[in-house]
Amino acid sequence: MKRIILAQPRGFCAGVQRAVDIVEKSIDKFGSPVYVRHEIVHNKHVVDSLTEKGAIFVDEISDIPDNSNTIFSAHGVSDKVETDAKIKSLSIVDATCPLVKKVHIEALKYYEQGYKIILVGHKGHPEVEGTAGRVPGGVKVIETVDHVNKLKFLKSDLLAYVTQTTLSVDDTKKIIDALKEKYPTIKGPDTRDICYATQNRQKAVRDLAKFSDVVLVLGNKNSSNSVRLAEISALTGIPTYRISDKNELNLELIKREAPSNSTPPSIPITKLIKNGPFIAIAIATFCNNWALYTFLSYLPKFVNSPTSSGGLGIELGSNLFIYLILIPSLFSIFSLLLGGYIADTFIKKGYKVINVRKTVNSIGFFGSSILLFLISFQESLIHVLILLSLVNFCSGMAAGGFGVNHADLGPKYTGSLVGISGSFGMIAAIFSPIVAGYAVSYTHLTLPTKA
Repeated sequence: MKRIILAQPRGFCAGVQRAVDIVEKSIDKFGSPVYVRHEIVHNKHVVDSLTEKGAIFVDEISDIPDNSNTIFSAHGVSDKVETDAKIKSLSIVDATCPLVKKVHIEALKYYEQGYKIILVGHKGHPEVEGTAGRVPGGVKVIETVDHVNKLKFLKSDLLAYVTQTTLSVDDTKKIIDALKEKYPTIKGPDTRDICYATQNRQKAVRDLAKFSDVVLVLGNKNSSNSVRLAEISALTGIPTYRISDKNELNLELIKREAPSNSTPPSIPITKLIKNGPFIAIAIATFCNNWALYTFLSYLPKFVNSPTSSGGLGIELGSNLFIYLILIPSLFSIFSLLLGGYIADTFIKKGYKVINVRKTVNSIGFFGSSILLFLISFQESLIHVLILLSLVNFCSGMAAGGFGVNHADLGPKYTGSLVGISGSFGMIAAIFSPIVAGYAVSYTHLTLPTKA
């Protein structure tokens, strides 16, 4: 049986949906025809639908009759296009995406301050042409790191860059890094000009590829966003196809690329043994279980031993003992849920997965170890209870760290990875009580004797 997984988020961004709504409302208000300079969005089905409703799409202002109702597409236009529209007395509704307008404003700001402008984008793309046409002094358009190497600006030149909003975040970062290395004083917005919706969809495709045998990107070949998404997916090594509609869907090809779930992939044991991240997960699991089973083995002895021997002198069957176990356990339940939620929240906000995992792991391991160490200096039962609760709280936070790292590392092998790392953890479960026993004997903790 095969599954179809839909990316989340997907579909049109807010800027595109706004532009489509503007065309539809303009047709309702002014009647047909309403002229649209350039495709409102690079999607054949949307363009065909709007055409049926009364929109006429043109490439140039010269193709529009004088005094006509006209809409500028979401990609934005140059100053020349606006001037030509005024000469023809066109009634203009501007559907330029607000994020694209933001790039226009930034480019003009740098130009007015005396900077030479570098525009990172695809030459010939409507958005790039619109942005370039907003800067009186012109811009230098670059698409690759190789283009950066060929730039002839002087290091003393005042330089600034802006970016096309639909680029690949990773590719753009490489270009920006190359610009900063070659021209250390260059100004610019990093990757913040790349549309947040574009970034979210690129991340969604990367995540989707981890769980997929085949990825289908639905979009036109002239859609920069669709092309970038297909490229990003292909870089993961997963067979990727960009299709415009169902007529381009090759089911037989997909059947060959996507094997039946009845034949699960073999586990690459040899690769796992040499894989640093997996080794780290196994070690983390081992250490976590060692601490846990040491804790379980040592705690009753510590609680029950008389205060004269360094214990708490609490009867194991007493209500006080139950509270001592119950309250920290409740903290553990809460932090397990909270740790996973916090990790997912930060990842969704765009923080790197590896940084989030490292952070919650650090809280779990370092926090617990420090608090356990402090318990040895406490004589007050309340202080011990508080510290034990905090130990469990910190430990539970690691649920959003090494506890789910297996899915990050190998989504198709998650069950196997959990089983293998868990086996290492069980080794710790076997030996840690033995070591704890020697530790108890060494510290001379003894059970209270009956009179």
